[in-house]
Amino acid sequence: MSGPADILAPRQRPVLAGFALSNVLLAFDYDGTLAPIAPTPAEARMRPTTARLLARVSQRYPCVVISGRALADITQHVQEIPLWYVFGNHGFEPARPDAPTGRTADWLRTLREELPAQPGILIEDKTHTLTIHYRAAPDREQAADIIERAVQSLDGARIIGVRVAASGEDHDLHARVVIAADGRHSKLAIGMGLAEYARRPKRWAFGAYFAGLQGLTTHGEMHVRPDGYIGVAPLAGEIANVCVVRELKNVFRAQRMNAESMIGHVVRQDPVLRERFSSARQISEVTSLGPLAVECRAAGYPGLLLAGDAAGFVDPMTGDGLRFALRGGELAAEAALRELATGAAACVSLEAARAKEFRAKWRLNRGLRALASSPRSVAFAASLSKQWQAPVRTLVRLAGDVSLVQHAAS
Repeated sequence: MSGPADILAPRQRPVLAGFALSNVLLAFDYDGTLAPIAPTPAEARMRPTTARLLARVSQRYPCVVISGRALADITQHVQEIPLWYVFGNHGFEPARPDAPTGRTADWLRTLREELPAQPGILIEDKTHTLTIHYRAAPDREQAADIIERAVQSLDGARIIGVRVAASGEDHDLHARVVIAADGRHSKLAIGMGLAEYARRPKRWAFGAYFAGLQGLTTHGEMHVRPDGYIGVAPLAGEIANVCVVRELKNVFRAQRMNAESMIGHVVRQDPVLRERFSSARQISEVTSLGPLAVECRAAGYPGLLLAGDAAGFVDPMTGDGLRFALRGGELAAEAALRELATGAAACVSLEAARAKEFRAKWRLNRGLRALASSPRSVAFAASLSKQWQAPVRTLVRLAGDVSLVQHAAS
């Protein structure tokens, strides 16, 4: 099947001939189409050969130019060519005489305060719209972060789409509502300053499947130790999913660790588990993940809603992550439908819905995370549980959402 990129191939000439003989309108963008992309808008110019060809084709067919530049700006670049029409500001110009410009002026003042003398960052004032260029910035990723944070301070601003990279090119995808469901290291959530890794503890998880592990039952196990914990989840076929979680304050060191040997080293050093693992064999590669906990300041931004792990990633001690991700996705979908129906930003109502749904479990998860970080607390809890198991059973019921399961089954 031929794609749009093949339209100029020799085999497509009959198709082009059909267009040429019909009643067609030819529309062109300027930057990146008629003129090569340049470091700044002022440097972008049509090549003489392109200008001559456009003039020739404009004499045979109605031609228009639709540009993101202001109308006065783009007109200067094509005024010698007999075009049928020229549109600026992505088609907004020519604008109505009463088109408002006050908000754009306010935004321009705010941005000039928030982005003072940033190298390589250029604010283009187009009266009805603003464009922030950072192609010439020494560090584009850092510049993008600075711009995104500055834009969040604009009154009435909203997300209208995303820019994605594919096959070495950037593509703008516009949408009335964007749902960020791009995982715990969400570029959208972290880039917008909505999420960040928990400052402490910084834990990393190492997981793999094992066969031949002795003493498995129908229950999952959580072995809490002063320096982390070990989870064992029995699966069908006498296989177990084993996860070792350790606090590693030095992220660089954590990334250089030999993940493949991590689990075997830990379990065979553990006084409770080493005998059970004596004949066990690892049957999968080790998957590592960290730092684990990601905390969100907000559930979105006007035009943007967070879902799944992008809306926050909890320490897997309680196994709540899956429920948070699935139920959080449902809440985000409901919020998106409200925003599409009303046009009003739904990020605040989504945050309220998530708080109502998850607040108690967030507190429980943070409490357990703090408990597991304190060797003294772990020793005290272990001693208490030997004498009095009721609190431990209650905690397991709360952490495992037993009441929700029983309600669903009834």
